[in-house]
Amino acid sequence: MTPDRRIRVGIDVGGTFTDAVAVDAAALTLVGQVKVPTSHHHEDGVAHGIVQALEQLLAKVDRTAGDVVFLAHGTTQATN
Repeated sequence: MTPDRRIRVGIDVGGTFTDAVAVDAAALTLVGQVKVPTSHHHEDGVAHGIVQALEQLLAKVDRTAGDVVFLAHGTTQATN
């Protein structure tokens, strides 16, 4: 991991979509974002959509899992 490639990732599982964003860890600027359908009915549950979103986000911003220095996960599913 090189310092200029470090990112912070946020993932939110919603009722319809799972969103993921990447933020430059030093500058705190948006690097990229993706949206995938929430995978309610997949055999792995919503975890499948989380993994899909993370994989797509890393590919989109040309980073690897090793570049992720922080990951936050949230959901409103329990309140909806």
